[in-house]
Amino acid sequence: MFKINQSKKTKIRVMLILGLILVWYIADLYVKPLLSDNYSIQGIDVSHYQGRIDWPQVNRQLFPFAIAKATGGETYVDPEFHINWHGMRENGLIRGAYHFFYAADDPQKQALKYLSVVGEWNPADLPPILDIEITDNMNGVAIRERSLVWLNIVEKETQRRPIIYTNSFFSKTYLNDPRLARFPLWIAQYSAELSVLPEPWKDKGTCRNTWCLWQHSQNGKVTGVNAPVDLNHFNGNLPSLKKFIRDSHQ
Repeated sequence: MFKINQSKKTKIRVMLILGLILVWYIADLYVKPLLSDNYSIQGIDVSHYQGRIDWPQVNRQLFPFAIAKATGGETYVDPEFHINWHGMRENGLIRGAYHFFYAADDPQKQALKYLSVVGEWNPADLPPILDIEITDNMNGVAIRERSLVWLNIVEKETQRRPIIYTNSFFSKTYLNDPRLARFPLWIAQYSAELSVLPEPWKDKGTCRNTWCLWQHSQNGKVTGVNAPVDLNHFNGNLPSLKKFIRDSHQ
C-alpha cells in the first residue's frame, strides 16, 4: 500500500512540475512581449482601416485601453468611430478618441467638428487626443500655432487637458515649442526601445520619463481585430493610468 501511495505522490509531483513549466512557457511566449518593468499596461488604437472589430473578443486583461479615430480635418468622420466608441465601452475598456489634424484647415472648425462627433466624455475616458503628424503644406510656425488653437479650444470645452500624438521624426522639426510640453505626449516610434524624446518634452511633461503613451508597433495581432493593429504602452501600471485620467480633469 505504501509503495502505491508513494508512486501516486510522485506522479502528482511530476504533473505539478510539468504544469508549472507549461504556465511559465505560455507566460513567456505571450505575456512577456507585452509587459516589462516600466510598461505594464498595453492598449490598441484603431480606425476604419481595421474594419469591423469584434470588441467582445478583445482581451481587456491584456489590452485594458483602446483608442479610436474619430475625425480628421474640418469634415471627415471615421465611418467606424461610433461603433468603436460604443463597443469599447460595452467591452469594459478604457477608451479614447483622436482627431487627425490638417494644419491647412481651420483649427477652430476642426475642434468643433471633433467635439460634436465625440459628444460627451465619461469621467473614466482618456482625455481628448490630437494627432499631429503631417505638414499639410504648412510651415512649422503655422503647424504649432494652429495646433495650439485646437488644443486650447478642446481643453476649454471639455475641461480636460488633451494628449498630443506625434512621431519622433516629425516632432523634432515641427513641434519644437515649449508651450506644447504641458500637454501629455503620445509618441510613435517602432523600435524595441524609445530613443531621444522631442525637445519640448525632455525632462518635462506630465508622466514618468516624460512620455505618457508610446506606440511601439503597427503590426500587432489581437483577437477580435482582423487586420494588423497599432500597439501602445502606457507609462505605468493600471492604477497609474487611472490617476493620469483623473489628473487630466481641469
